[in-house]
Amino acid sequence: TWQFCACFIETDFVTADHGWWMFAVICFLMCLGFCKVFEDATGCPCCVLEDYMGKLTTWKPALIKVAVQILGAILAARWAFFVWTLGYSESHAMKAREELCETCINCSDLEGMAAEGLATFTAQFAAWKLKESDLSDYVNSALCVAIIVTGASWTGMMFNPALAVSMTYGCKGESIIDHVVVYWIGPLIATALSYYLHFGNVPVLQAEKVKTT
Repeated sequence: TWQFCACFIETDFVTADHGWWMFAVICFLMCLGFCKVFEDATGCPCCVLEDYMGKLTTWKPALIKVAVQILGAILAARWAFFVWTLGYSESHAMKAREELCETCINCSDLEGMAAEGLATFTAQFAAWKLKESDLSDYVNSALCVAIIVTGASWTGMMFNPALAVSMTYGCKGESIIDHVVVYWIGPLIATALSYYLHFGNVPVLQAEKVKTT
């Protein structure tokens, strides 16, 4: 999670200094690299929810994983600020002098929740459908880039609660409620929906039903 978030934080400078086309290229290569290197590891609470729904983990380990992901996200933000203070470029130096970041949310909470939810659903559902394909990593990476570029002006298009913690939590103009509704509730509901629509059932709920009968 730390590596994932720290790298994505730096893409803001790519966009500001070189434009969206260069961002798209760098983001695609980063996503592809993460797919190849991380394999089944994850830096996203949505993936932990999928594992829990599929009975690949229980609720206690799941909560611990999410807590560690949040910690990694917070540490990534602290690391990024340290890098900015080194002044490797004028953009980094200017960023380090900012008193407070600005929120990425440029719409209502419900609109933001819907946008982040739709982005998450699209990415997660496609990942399930393409899982056995040899081109899955490439297609999923390209899809993620397309989603980010399309919706960045609305919410920053994180579709990853941990990444949102690292990049936007505590920023000016964003309350705790804004953050939770847009970057947590939307993606988590979308994740649950994509899982159910793909598999047609939720093993953890079936197990609970058996216990009560």
